[in-house]
Amino acid sequence: MRGIEAYPVVIGDLQLPAAAKLKLHRVSKSTTPNELVALATVPKGTAGAVLNVKFDAAGHGAGQSNDGYLEACMRAQFDGSDDVTFLSSGAEDYFLSAYYFNEGEFKTPNSGLTYKGAGNTPSAGEISAYKTHDRDPLLFNDGLVLTFRNGEVTTGCGDMGHCPNQFCSNGTAQAFSRPPEPQAGAKARAPSDADYETLVWIYQWPKGSQELEAAQALGGQQPLTARLAELKALLVKGLVTRAEHDAARKAALGI
Repeated sequence: MRGIEAYPVVIGDLQLPAAAKLKLHRVSKSTTPNELVALATVPKGTAGAVLNVKFDAAGHGAGQSNDGYLEACMRAQFDGSDDVTFLSSGAEDYFLSAYYFNEGEFKTPNSGLTYKGAGNTPSAGEISAYKTHDRDPLLFNDGLVLTFRNGEVTTGCGDMGHCPNQFCSNGTAQAFSRPPEPQAGAKARAPSDADYETLVWIYQWPKGSQELEAAQALGGQQPLTARLAELKALLVKGLVTRAEHDAARKAALGI
């Protein structure tokens, strides 16, 4: 195993706290139509950043319904809240594709489809996809639940049982003002039983670690070079103001 010791972990432009540890959340589950599946559950009292989601699946329907499980939204619940944040309007959307991955396999720094079973073969309905969140930060401060589903019905503002079919501003009541409809209209494929194998890598650290590091940096409890680097990172993350940063930097340099 290779790596660099005593060097900060950076996701995108965000430097993570020194207490951050990479945790793997693994799920292996056979699902039935419309079943919700928690891909990762991080308890309250823990902050973090999602690094990568690896999603392998195989549908067991007849004909086109063997990939009907893709008609599902990726959901997140942040900081112990029951409120649902929708990260996609379908599985393909989350992995930055569309239409049942009809363009085939692809690989990019942000996402990819590394395998897609061919139609009219025993592997039809099988996929292997990934999404990396270093350029699309998915952060939480007090726990996280990341949930996928097998198939979907859309209506209203959306909740744990439905994907939304309209835009709703924050605080809008979950009033189902439109009748339920299939996820992709009349051409949507009905879900069938499906097997999921998922891996979610999440950097996790105790809630409050960032504030502690900010206090240490401002208080001068670090070596000079590390203190200056930390001060800049705290400024970028918005944990200190420009005035606080400049004053602490001058104090550290003895100016």
